[in-house]
Amino acid sequence: MTSNQSAKTKYPPEFKDKAVSLVLDDGLTCYAAAKQVGAYQATLLQWLVDHLMKEREGSPSGLSMDELVKLQVENDRLLDENEELTDKNEILQAGTEAYAEMLKGKAKEVKELQEANHRLQAKCERLRWAATKLITDDEFHSDLLHQKEDETSSSMPVC
Repeated sequence: MTSNQSAKTKYPPEFKDKAVSLVLDDGLTCYAAAKQVGAYQATLLQWLVDHLMKEREGSPSGLSMDELVKLQVENDRLLDENEELTDKNEILQAGTEAYAEMLKGKAKEVKELQEANHRLQAKCERLRWAATKLITDDEFHSDLLHQKEDETSSSMPVC
């Protein structure tokens, strides 16, 4: 058989897969695997390249289809998680804005109450001052009244 004829020999796909598996899965060298299956080393190298290219088909990154599938699954999971977190973030943002508005209203209410309290305290101070003045004035008037009574009673004849 000439080398031209051996190049035309057709090997079944299962045979090629077995030879490639010896290299990839069993760790044999191309030479040892080719010798074991009875093929030329260059032929086995071509099968190996074809297998790897087929496995990486459509992958500009050079990743295998299994790796691409795993990455796609992970990417889909992350996209779903991102969407869920975005929704939750929007809900929290809306809640935060509503809470901030409520706090603004409460702050205004507190300010109004503080101002009313300040006005009441000022009125209480004025009332205390007026009450003190009245007491002082009453004591003064009372003292005057007692003095007049004393004067009148001492100048009045006793019966």
